[in-house]
Amino acid sequence: MDDAALQRGMSRTGLLKLGAAAALVLGAGPAARAVAGNNKPVESADAAPAGGGSVRSPHYLRLATYVPLVGSTFRIHRQQARPLSVTLVSAMRLQGVGESFSLIFRGHGNAKLEQKIYTIEHPRLGEVPLFLVPVGRPVKGQDFQAIVNRIPASMMPRV
Repeated sequence: MDDAALQRGMSRTGLLKLGAAAALVLGAGPAARAVAGNNKPVESADAAPAGGGSVRSPHYLRLATYVPLVGSTFRIHRQQARPLSVTLVSAMRLQGVGESFSLIFRGHGNAKLEQKIYTIEHPRLGEVPLFLVPVGRPVKGQDFQAIVNRIPASMMPRV
């Protein structure tokens, strides 16, 4: 990124995409597989992602994991506070390379969370880490969004 780009700043969406990509790269190793409950990568059951190539990831980084859970209750674990109950109100595919999707969780109108990584819990999913960001103004409740970008290895820069 050049100096002019740094001075202009980065959009929130750009920051979320960059953070999600970094989290995917950093979290795709043995630690992420341990969180997923096994020591081998999971092959996606979804159609081949845009850009070609297979994408391996823990089960909690696949849209197909969340679609059947829309409308169900999750618990967000917070430090030094009781877990916050939220409802998954949307699991939607996004445009992008690989499998990209958005999850929207809705809590009560007074629900407050900082944007950071939280452990979320669901009876069928178990406990998984997701980066959550509060979005919008509370109308029917406060919404929190997680964006996942699964990028095929063939599209990743060589290091």
